[in-house]
This record gives sequence, structure tokens and C-alpha cells, in this order.
Amino acid sequence: MHVLIHSPNGYPVTLRSLVKNDSGILGEFFESLSPQTRSKFGPHPLDREYAKYVICKNIDVDNVSRFIIVTETQVVGYFIVDFNEYPNERSRYSSYGIELDFALDPVFAPCIHDNYQGQGLSKSGVGRIVALF
Repeated sequence: MHVLIHSPNGYPVTLRSLVKNDSGILGEFFESLSPQTRSKFGPHPLDREYAKYVICKNIDVDNVSRFIIVTETQVVGYFIVDFNEYPNERSRYSSYGIELDFALDPVFAPCIHDNYQGQGLSKSGVGRIVALF
């Protein structure tokens, strides 16, 4: 996937699939996030080493689809669509009376850079990503 999208304020960015050689720019993105933004993201650590040695190394083998939003110079958004089964998620949703089918109900985790939050980038990307599944 490689799609030009526009945020609601008209700023053009590219939404695309994460690829193995993106570990450097993804690591820079992770390390540029504020502690507040980092605290809202739970699926995995947000650091350069994790980007290089876990995320990008395991593309296409871990049942997780990952996407990034990029400007001409940097990553400004990161999205995970994860179809792996997590017992804690099953229990959490079950406590609300919702039974998950992990083949149909993935974990979805968006993360937008602090400087781009509130501009509609997540909303612009989500529709394109959901259409793939």
C-alpha cells in the first residue's frame, strides 16, 4: 500500500506499508515522541532497538500489519493491525460482554507524532487501512 492522503487541513502525506528497511526512520519517530504520547501506546516499546531488532526484522512473519504516515522528511504516524490472540484482551472484552474472534477482530493501535496530533491524520489513515481488511 502506498497512498497519498490529505489531512483535514490539506497537508499532503503518504500512508504506506512499513518495510524492513524502515527501521531507522521508525526508530527516530519512536524516540521523538513525548512521554505523554508514549504512555498512551501499549502494544510494544517505542525505541530504536525495538524498531530494528523486532518490528522490522519480523515483517511478514508475525501476523501483524504495520503502516506509517510519512512526510517528505519524517514518519509522523504509525499504525498496527494485529490478528494475534491475546488472552488479556479476550478477558478484558469478555468482561464487557463482548466475545472476540481474533481472525475478525484485530488489535488496532494508532500512534501520531505529538506535532501532528489533532489534525485528522489518524482519521485520514484509518479508513484506508480498514478498507484493506
